[in-house]
Amino acid sequence: MRLPGKALHVAVVLWQEAGFRKSRHVKFRMSKIHHAGFTRWTARRALVILEEAKLIKIDRKPGQLLQVEILEVEE
Repeated sequence: MRLPGKALHVAVVLWQEAGFRKSRHVKFRMSKIHHAGFTRWTARRALVILEEAKLIKIDRKPGQLLQVEILEVEE
């Protein structure tokens, strides 16, 4: 909740997709974010913020969708 910008909104989209797929590994689709009303730049900034907070891990491969892993949070 303390993360800036739209990080929480993007996180909710990721969790929803993970729930549909029953997997912590999801392919990030910009179309999902576009339908939520965000620009691709806003989504990319939010992903970087989530990654820096160690909430997700992103596997980037040229020409492919981003592979996002939702990480376990240590308390």
